[in-house]
Amino acid sequence: MTSEQVFIVQSSFPKIDATADISAELFFKRLFELDASFQEYFKGDLQIYKRKFIQLLHAAVRGLHRMEMIIPVMRELGRRQAKYGIPFEKYNTIGAALFWSLAHSLEDDFTPEVMAAWAEAFNLLANIMKNAVVINNHRYTNAQAI
Repeated sequence: MTSEQVFIVQSSFPKIDATADISAELFFKRLFELDASFQEYFKGDLQIYKRKFIQLLHAAVRGLHRMEMIIPVMRELGRRQAKYGIPFEKYNTIGAALFWSLAHSLEDDFTPEVMAAWAEAFNLLANIMKNAVVINNHRYTNAQAI
């Protein structure tokens, strides 16, 4: 990610944060519309997951210019999602729901440049999560072979 893309994501975030509850509501609404099977991963009080979603966005956006802070968080999230059985293929649906909710939260400010910066951030963080799972699975498989 370029420093300009980091700046774009971070400077667009306050508008999303100002309506955090609505942004989270939009994200989960769209996620479940795109793939109803996601509802099985979010058992219990959806408000808790909405708060966690906003907390994750905060951490990710703040950490983009200090990757050493966000990498451990994203690795752990990737391992947890794998433990819950969320396959990598579903990350595309998560991304689609995120971009849809961003477009609705940012409205006219969701320009192609802003979308491209957020897409770059999402892909970067999703790849960190995926790599953590692959490395973890590799270690587990090697440990079983011993």
